[in-house]
Amino acid sequence: MPIVPLSGCCEQSLPYGQRPTLGQTLRQGRTAQHRSLLDVATHVYKADGTQISPQYLHALERDRRTPSPYVLAELARALRLDLDLLLGLAHRGEATVQTYFKDYPTQETEVIAFFRTARLLHFHDWTWLRQQLCHYEA
Repeated sequence: MPIVPLSGCCEQSLPYGQRPTLGQTLRQGRTAQHRSLLDVATHVYKADGTQISPQYLHALERDRRTPSPYVLAELARALRLDLDLLLGLAHRGEATVQTYFKDYPTQETEVIAFFRTARLLHFHDWTWLRQQLCHYEA
């Protein structure tokens, strides 16, 4: 099942460089697929096995509620959205990374791709990488 690309999601309704909210991204993902709140809600389950309600999904899309990581993973699956992006938008990422995204919003896709590649390659020499960046800065 293909993942909805990171670029293009919600960008048409936001000023250049502004990052969409979690709710905006969820709504854009759902409406791009021409799906109703009810349809998506019936395919998303909480950790206890019960379905989320359309009202709860509506509250998420309006940024009135924040889902658990489990529900976030379910939403990513149901809407074919990138889970790493949703986790970042839900502020489940480390504070320094969140600050970087605020300072450089157009780099979010590349940063996520970088960490995804590092994870796939089992990269672990972060000290070396930081030193390389420090040499670059000088």
